[in-house]
Amino acid sequence: MAMSKPDTLMECLTCSHLKTAGNWIVVEPIVSTENDISIYRLESNAGCYECKVSGLRWACKKKVTLQYHFRSWDPHKTVLQSMGYRQAGPLMDVKITAGRLEELHLPHFACFGVEHHNNPSIKQSVRVLHVEDNNVSIEKVDKVTRFHVKILPPSVSMRGVILQALGFSVHTEMLIYQDRTAHLTLRAYLIPYDPALTETVEKQEKRLGSTRILKPRPENTLWLTADYKLKTTCPSDIESSVNPKRLELAHINLPHYYKVFIKEAAFDFRLNLCCMGRKQLKWSQEIQEAEYRKPPPDNPDQQNQPDVEG
Repeated sequence: MAMSKPDTLMECLTCSHLKTAGNWIVVEPIVSTENDISIYRLESNAGCYECKVSGLRWACKKKVTLQYHFRSWDPHKTVLQSMGYRQAGPLMDVKITAGRLEELHLPHFACFGVEHHNNPSIKQSVRVLHVEDNNVSIEKVDKVTRFHVKILPPSVSMRGVILQALGFSVHTEMLIYQDRTAHLTLRAYLIPYDPALTETVEKQEKRLGSTRILKPRPENTLWLTADYKLKTTCPSDIESSVNPKRLELAHINLPHYYKVFIKEAAFDFRLNLCCMGRKQLKWSQEIQEAEYRKPPPDNPDQQNQPDVEG
């Protein structure tokens, strides 16, 4: 199943003024599980394509078949930190099972729309971590675009985008799940917009039997390593809590979350996310009573369908 659409991996008002590169045909991967690892398989004829799940892009002149799965950054964090690099996208193990690629574009979650990043030298800060046969190298990229980096030659193996900086602006995701408890309990995950992290959260919440409450992502960029506080607008006479009250926006393999507890909830309320440093409201969404009082799906596999914009 494929559809053509413009380069809009997500809406970000901070970088909406930046140029985007053409149209790509978005394709839905076939997903299988091997040893609890999700394997994504894709097949295409000649053309330019983008995976709907990960944002991985490729171009080919003839029919090609490829597959990938996400890998953990943890074994490489010490090396990256010693050199001043941070993860800026998913670490992907890509294989070509048939055909040949002309281009390969890896997804990243860095936002280059803010003033201090919007400069010609930004390409000098972006690299790709390349792991092959237990050998690790850091490579330059051919091109940096709003949501991707182009690598040359378009060979496949384990690769991920990195950026040399103490912190930087990132596109983010707010994943909200409702627990099956007598009183309303939500888990809210603020994470970089990394499909590998989203996959980790979805698998964990599926095992817990929770239900996803779909809400839009933050419209503006957030700063990686900054602290953010989550609040509710519950009436003062209602017993409620958010723990922890603040979290650092970080890229970690098992994301932390805010736990929102509201006793005897029977009303609409808002969740407000504020930046601790600048005391600015960064995200605000209403949680309606009708949303958290919905009966759970009959099919457990339908509880945590991903909210993906290709």
